[in-house]
Amino acid sequence: MPEPTSLTLSKKSAIFQFSFRHLLFYRLIFHIFIQRSYKSFNISLTILKIGVNRYFHYHKLIIGIIPMKVQTIILMALLCFAGACGPVYFPMFRPSVSEQNQLFSNAERLFERRAYAQSLELYNEYLTRFPEGSSAPLALMREASINIELKNSGVARKLWQYLIDRHPESVFIPEARIGILGTLYDEKAYSEVIREGERFLKNIPTYHPKVRVLMGDAHLALRSPLKAIEAYSLAYQHAVSSEKENIKRKLKATVASLSDADISSLTEQSGYNSLLKGYLMYQSGLNCLKAEKYEEAVKVLSEFVETLPDHELVSEAAPLIKRFGKQPEIKPENKFAEQMPQTPPISPYVPQIRNKIGCLLPMSGTYSDYGAKALRGIEIAKIRAGALGYQPTDIIVKDSGVSPDQAVQAVRELDEQQVSAIIGPLTVAETAVTEARNRGIPIIMLVQKSNMDTGNYVFRHFMTPEMQTDAIASYASSAGIRTFAVLYPNEKYGTSFMGLFRQAITARGGSVVETAAYAPNQTDFSAALKKLAKTSFEALFIPDSAKKVGLILPQLAFHDIPNVQLFGTHLWHSDKLIQMSGQSAQGAVIPEGFFAESRSPLVSDFVRNFQTAYREKPDFMEAIAYDTAMMLFQILGKPGTHSRNEIREELSRLQHFQGVTGMTSFDAVGAARKNLYLLRIDGHAFTEIATP
Repeated sequence: MPEPTSLTLSKKSAIFQFSFRHLLFYRLIFHIFIQRSYKSFNISLTILKIGVNRYFHYHKLIIGIIPMKVQTIILMALLCFAGACGPVYFPMFRPSVSEQNQLFSNAERLFERRAYAQSLELYNEYLTRFPEGSSAPLALMREASINIELKNSGVARKLWQYLIDRHPESVFIPEARIGILGTLYDEKAYSEVIREGERFLKNIPTYHPKVRVLMGDAHLALRSPLKAIEAYSLAYQHAVSSEKENIKRKLKATVASLSDADISSLTEQSGYNSLLKGYLMYQSGLNCLKAEKYEEAVKVLSEFVETLPDHELVSEAAPLIKRFGKQPEIKPENKFAEQMPQTPPISPYVPQIRNKIGCLLPMSGTYSDYGAKALRGIEIAKIRAGALGYQPTDIIVKDSGVSPDQAVQAVRELDEQQVSAIIGPLTVAETAVTEARNRGIPIIMLVQKSNMDTGNYVFRHFMTPEMQTDAIASYASSAGIRTFAVLYPNEKYGTSFMGLFRQAITARGGSVVETAAYAPNQTDFSAALKKLAKTSFEALFIPDSAKKVGLILPQLAFHDIPNVQLFGTHLWHSDKLIQMSGQSAQGAVIPEGFFAESRSPLVSDFVRNFQTAYREKPDFMEAIAYDTAMMLFQILGKPGTHSRNEIREELSRLQHFQGVTGMTSFDAVGAARKNLYLLRIDGHAFTEIATP
């Protein structure tokens, strides 16, 4: 038998080395795929890469001398032997606690500064390296919160669910479950909210109020107000004092939407708390008043006051009882008076004129979203008007559609239904406005076009480019700024604002010393900025979108345009601009038609009521529609104001109406004059500038 060659010996030696040197490698494979240990997976990942490389190196030596069947038996035996061994620990892979804490602290600091992209990256690194770390549950909660801010509700829900599955004992489990319910609601999965909410309450009853409120919102969205009221009522019973005010608002608003039959059904049920019982009795009285059943209304309201004298709505019921109740009979003071014929007393139950307001809005087509927004603002105004005791008013909605003919037909139908005034339109305005004027119907357009013909029954209530440039020029003048430059896109929006800004500045004694234009699709602004850099000025106005301005501002310092006051249009009002521009946007000032974070009590109340009804913050369209409706409700509430001509005259005289979109007056030709909000970029947010 020939002696083995050195090559044969080296191959056999390789078999021995391969088998035992890689015992650890196969044991790790076993832990990963059999035990599915997430922790060992992270530790093994690096070794796995090394092992695979070495496996293929030795496999080249083995493949030539060992049959495939024998190779398989050896590999299976090694794997089983590896799995039979106890767990393996690797001290050299165990990071220090201080390293964990430092990484998490860095992520937290970025999160607090709202640097979401950077903090998300660090939270991911923490969870990858320390999946069982003490801060892992909180890191998952932070990642979910960031995704909610970034409008990634589906990702947030998966993170919350992973937290529930991976860390079932975490203190964050209740909050994660509520977060899941909230995202389901936002995605309009209302039935799932109710189903998951019931399952949640069986496990964690201490979070009863928050879950019940979400379930009530879901029932309301499914047009089941009775079930919504039941959920809100149960939530109120278990809520702490800080939660009760919000639940009360929801209860009150839902009760206000009930029919007489629903109110009667609930009133007959026992077990409801006195708060809800009072809401039901008071609303029943209001419904009687709306139906002009005054005697019955007084009876119901009087019973309410006597039964629940400490209820919060007693103060609103008492004036109604006094106003619509029968006056005591006055006896004559002498015998001569007894002989005189008595004039029949004027009945307090003379039917009231029920007002109607038409809404001409785009409920279909390209602009239907704006129509829906405007209608939501009007609906909140109607609820507010009812709470203030204004005249009962019906809202009649007509679709202005996408064609002038459809809008004209809608005006004709509103005229046939004898509306007192019309709110709208938002689009196809000219023909509809002409039709309303010809029919003598006061109409308030919600359009920004300043060249629209107003006056003689036609009014315009909206934020216009002229209002924005005037607001900036006024602020700059009061700040002592006199010299300006304008950097603008060479298209209709940019050129229009550039011209209006120049006029406004010149009218106040200032001067636009330089202008520079750029193409709308341009991303390199070097030429325009170099042109501006040759001139000295105190402030720079850029009428463009937040996305485009976010590209421009970081380039200013590079082109030697530092330390100038920045002004923009309301299009700048976006968190994206701050994220893109960072420090270069600080101190910029812009006008805005509505600011949901305003310190004004009127705005706070409106935002709170809107969020209660729709679970989101209102924007400008909803706010301007709300103010427009409140103007009409206020006018229609005045004694003797019923005819269309009287309403037109009242609108013409309207001065200093304080609304959520600022103070408003109508000029001699029916165009609104408004005091806009001024906002400044401070840090990571927009803040309101106090104006006189």
